[in-house]
Amino acid sequence: MSRRSTELSQELTLLDLSDNKHMSWEEFNEKVITLKASFAQTCVFFLNSASKDDLKKLKGIGDKTAAYIVELRKKSPRYFRSLSDLQKHGPLFSIGGRSHGQIFCH
Repeated sequence: MSRRSTELSQELTLLDLSDNKHMSWEEFNEKVITLKASFAQTCVFFLNSASKDDLKKLKGIGDKTAAYIVELRKKSPRYFRSLSDLQKHGPLFSIGGRSHGQIFCH
C-alpha cells in the first residue's frame, strides 16, 4: 500500500463514526484537529507539486502568483513545508485581510 493510500485510509477511518452512539466534545475536537492538519499538509503538497495552470485554479491565485510559486520551487522542490512557511511571503498569500492558508483551505 502506498504512503498516500495509507494516509487516505487513516483519514477515512477518522470519518467512520457509525459505531459511535455518542461523541464527546473532546473526541470531536480531536478528530477536527487531526483532519485540519492532514488537509493542511495536502495543501502544502499541492503547492509544492502542482503545475502553474493547476495553481491558478485555486481561489486567489492568479498568473503572477502561480509563476512566483513555480520559481520558488526551483530553489527547493519542497519549498513549502507547512502552512506557516506561507507567512514568509506575507501579502502574497492573503486575500482581503484573510490569513494565509484560507486561500487554499476553506
